[in-house]
Amino acid sequence: MSEHVKKELRRIASYDANDIGHKEENVKNKIIVPILEHLGHARHDLDFEYGKGTEIDIFIKGLPRDCGVIIDTKSYDADLDLYLKQLENYARDVGAALAIIANGKEIRFYSPYMRGYKFEQSLLYSIKREELSSPASMKILEHLLLRENLLSGKVTSFINKREKEIKKKNLDIEKLKKHFDKKLKELHVEKARYEKIIKTLQQQITNLENRKHKEIQKIRESFGLPVRLISVPQEPSHVLVSIRLPEKLPSQVQETRIEDYLRDKNELSKELFGVLRERVLSLGSNINEFVSKGRTYYRSEAKQRTFLGLTVFKRKGKVHVLLTNAGDSFKDPKNIARRWGKSPHFYINSKEDIDYAMELISQAYER
Repeated sequence: MSEHVKKELRRIASYDANDIGHKEENVKNKIIVPILEHLGHARHDLDFEYGKGTEIDIFIKGLPRDCGVIIDTKSYDADLDLYLKQLENYARDVGAALAIIANGKEIRFYSPYMRGYKFEQSLLYSIKREELSSPASMKILEHLLLRENLLSGKVTSFINKREKEIKKKNLDIEKLKKHFDKKLKELHVEKARYEKIIKTLQQQITNLENRKHKEIQKIRESFGLPVRLISVPQEPSHVLVSIRLPEKLPSQVQETRIEDYLRDKNELSKELFGVLRERVLSLGSNINEFVSKGRTYYRSEAKQRTFLGLTVFKRKGKVHVLLTNAGDSFKDPKNIARRWGKSPHFYINSKEDIDYAMELISQAYER
């Protein structure tokens, strides 16, 4: 390719949208026709709006039948994918060996008769306009559009060679996909197996925890031990941790001992609270307990979240439960909870309510 042609290609590559214009005619006359002329095609070799009813934008005349070329131009920003069926029909109508479509940003080269491929899969090359002057782009243009190569039939060998390269790469891609798909399938099977094991273990843990609490409670009740005086080894009742609360909880934490908080409360309310408190603190070793504005809160330090608030009443024999970290996936089969904003809340009126309450509280803790 001569230096003059290279210079002209560099000039076309340097255009911006304003230099070219947005209409289809601008793309044809400022990009495609100059490229063809620099590659040896005289203006009289180009037939514009060729065909009866088809109106192919550019048909190159005087070429061997097996080296026919058609070119369809679109507006500067046109989505070329939308016009591939039209380009295929044009190519089939005239038996073109090479079908080209272009907008102001890109030029594509298709081989309409590539065996085993649909037309839209027969893309040989795509050249960005701003890369027209690159050595690789110049080589493609020279091989496929230089008039001398079209007249001699060399372009056919270039097309066949490129088709073989594409088919080989596609085979390599298919092999790679099969390899990875097999590995992915194995991993998904393994994942499902472990998920089943984890689910079983979680159920066993829950069952064992519940059994532990019931057995402990049974022994204590047989000795007449008041449950509200139960001490929890990992979190002694006199320890109070001050923390920064989420926005939806009280902004200041008053350091109050649990004993002081319970001093003037209803006996049944205190008893229910004691059983529930023991169950809650046993959910994990990193749960902190603090009193703030008439409510006892429980926070998981591992997850940095306050997940529960319990209210003990002076006159009422029940406990109010507020779940501050329930989330959208919260499930309440018995439908006992109501909502404060996004936080479910409900009441515990007897010891029989505690097992189900712990199922709901566990959801907020584990989230």
